[in-house]
Amino acid sequence: MTTACCPPAALTMCQAPSQRWLAVLRRTWAAWRAQSVRRAEWHALEQLSDRTRRDIGLAERAPPASGRTLWDHERGLW
Repeated sequence: MTTACCPPAALTMCQAPSQRWLAVLRRTWAAWRAQSVRRAEWHALEQLSDRTRRDIGLAERAPPASGRTLWDHERGLW
C-alpha cells in the first residue's frame, strides 16, 4: 500500500486594506501619468499642421479635433 500525498493546496490570503489602497493608488497614478503624457503629446502635435504631421508619419496620432467637421476630415484624406 502506498502513501502518496497530494501537493499542498495554495492558501489564498486576503490583502491588508493598506495594501489594497496602495495598489489602487498606484493604478490611479499610472493612469493619470499616461493621460498627462497623452495630453502633452497632443499639445505638441496641435502646433503642427496636418501636412507636417502627415510628412513625419504622425497623421494618425493627431489630437482629437473638437472644431473640425467631418467634411474637413474627409477632404484632408484625399
